[in-house]
Amino acid sequence: MSASEATDELSERVDGDVCAGAAVGALGGDTPEAWAARLTAHHHRRRTLFEWMHPQRLADVPCVNRLPTCGAARKAQLADAFLDALGMPAPPLDAFRAPGAALALLPAPECLSVFRLRALAEHTEQLRAWIDRPRRTLLAEWIGARGVSLLLGRGRGLAGDARQLATRSRHAAPGRAAGLDAADGDTLAWLGFRLFERECRWAVDGPLALMQLALAPGMDTAAPLSERAREEGPNASLSIVSQLPDLFPEWSW
Repeated sequence: MSASEATDELSERVDGDVCAGAAVGALGGDTPEAWAARLTAHHHRRRTLFEWMHPQRLADVPCVNRLPTCGAARKAQLADAFLDALGMPAPPLDAFRAPGAALALLPAPECLSVFRLRALAEHTEQLRAWIDRPRRTLLAEWIGARGVSLLLGRGRGLAGDARQLATRSRHAAPGRAAGLDAADGDTLAWLGFRLFERECRWAVDGPLALMQLALAPGMDTAAPLSERAREEGPNASLSIVSQLPDLFPEWSW
């Protein structure tokens, strides 16, 4: 084994060990240990950027053709350089105290599932009439089997009472009023991200800003937010964050 290969193997092993233990006590904790766990997971997400970046965005990375020949350590260096060029430095430790920052602990695919779940929580009433076996399979692809169970079992509790949901549905923006038949995973992920961003008041350079690179480019106009979503009421995004142990019990929350 060459020195370069040994370095790559060690890097992968350390990343795995760090992320396996990073989530302990970090979900709802407001302690330095919890913030540090989120920061550690965020750095892992940065180093593995090219593994989870949206394919359309990855295609525009200048070094994309070189990636298959690079080891883990070199890919991590290139990812850091690419993010620095985009003006996306790692946030300071204090930023990981932000509401919803526990999502930084999740791998990118699971984080996208949570975003889609948040978007679908706006349609709880419609879902009950819309869902059938093929569509339930589609929902499971979008948000996972546990996400489906949570959405159908506790959807009202996530997004507010029936009156609030009906009001938001009547005043939905045209892109959302098209209905669930027109929904797709990319659009739902964008909608959910924007709802989290608004409800948790995420900073534009905060810990979860990095997740925009996992979202399809050019989706802002395809996924408008309803102005009625600004109304005061239960914070559905934080409610979903509180359910993360149910959604991902395999993690040591």
